[in-house]
Amino acid sequence: EGVSQASLSPDGNKVAFVSETPEGGLIYVADLVKGGMPQRISRLKRSEGRVTGCSWTSVTRLVCGAYYI
Repeated sequence: EGVSQASLSPDGNKVAFVSETPEGGLIYVADLVKGGMPQRISRLKRSEGRVTGCSWTSVTRLVCGAYYI
């Protein structure tokens, strides 16, 4: 497992990142103010495609890209 494609929210309070596993790409968001464990918000099975990355469009909206096989 590895972490890639980290993206800091515009206000600096959250970070989104992709974790690649043998099963596929997992998308997490961690709250840097509250702390605690990152929350998984989505996943894409490796057999279906790959997550290319995420970026914040506002402090509450995260857009992620993927390509499908």
